[in-house]
Amino acid sequence: MRVVGDWIQGGVINVPQVHMFDEERHVIIMDDTGEGSIPLKALMTEGKVTLALARKIGSVLGIFLGGLHKWGKGNEEACKAVRGNEQGKKMSAWAFYGRLKETLMGAEDVPMLSDPPLALEEKDLEVVDSVAQETIQKIVGENNQVS
Repeated sequence: MRVVGDWIQGGVINVPQVHMFDEERHVIIMDDTGEGSIPLKALMTEGKVTLALARKIGSVLGIFLGGLHKWGKGNEEACKAVRGNEQGKKMSAWAFYGRLKETLMGAEDVPMLSDPPLALEEKDLEVVDSVAQETIQKIVGENNQVS
C-alpha cells in the first residue's frame, strides 16, 4: 500500500497510510477513512450520490485500477507475493464471481445491482453463472472450491 499510495496521493481515491506492518504476527496499523466518511458501497446503494459524481468515481476508479494492474504486471516482487496466496484467491473469486448471479437477481442477502431490478431471463442468468464458475476455476484451480 505504501508503494501504490505514492502514485495516487491527492486524488479522489486514496490508499490509507500504513504506519506499521508485522509479517510475523499478521498485524497492520493503518489509517481509517476518517470520521463521517461513508463506504463507497453504502454511498451508492443509499442513493446519496449524483449521476455526475457516480461517473467521476467510476472514471477515477477505472484509471486507478488500470494503473494498479499495469504497475503489478511489471512488478515481479508484487506478483510473487500474491501468486501463492490461495486464501486470497478464493476470497476474491467468491466476492467477484461467486455471488454474481445473486447480485444480478437481487437475492435477499445481496443488495440489488439496480432499482428497478434488471430484467434478465433465466437463460441469460445461466450463461452468467456458467462464465462465473469457469472464471472461478481459472482463478483457484480445478481442485479448489470457493464457499
